[in-house]
Amino acid sequence: MKIIFKYGSLIVLILIFLLKTQRYSDFLASNDILKTIGIIAVLIFLNFVIIYIYESKSKTKHRSTNVLVIIFLLLITLNIFFNYLQFKKEIWKEYYVPNNYFLKVKGYEIKLYKDNSYEINEYWHGESQHYFGKYNFVNDTLNINDKNIETKTESQLTSQYQFNKYSKEFEPLENGFKNLKNREK
Repeated sequence: MKIIFKYGSLIVLILIFLLKTQRYSDFLASNDILKTIGIIAVLIFLNFVIIYIYESKSKTKHRSTNVLVIIFLLLITLNIFFNYLQFKKEIWKEYYVPNNYFLKVKGYEIKLYKDNSYEINEYWHGESQHYFGKYNFVNDTLNINDKNIETKTESQLTSQYQFNKYSKEFEPLENGFKNLKNREK
């Protein structure tokens, strides 16, 4: 029980920090998130300082605290590594959805990676939402393997597109959606 009291808040803060800094799954980015990450990092540091001071005053060895610091640093390193892998993927094609001026300023873009994964970025005033997943491209048809993609993107993207060889755009197979325009034009 003493261990839970001693390290409980620190473990919760570490888990929140890892959750807020992961880029390899769907996430929301904003200035508020950056402030939150900074505050959490400071709280983690202060927590460690308080624990070390408490252990020094009570003449307790820092063994379990040191193990926790090592585990924390290992988790942060793994998190940075996975974020790096996501960032360094080779892009096959980049497309965007033309602006819907009622919805967002910049709109949506989709990056199709060579490893059959995608990243959808939604931008608006100082914030962005990012979605990740897998796709397949068979017989000139792009299939985004996410049943909730229409809900996530507020009906701006759908799950199936046909490639038009002349315009170099993906045309939706369902009515009511816009073409994915080639970013490389």
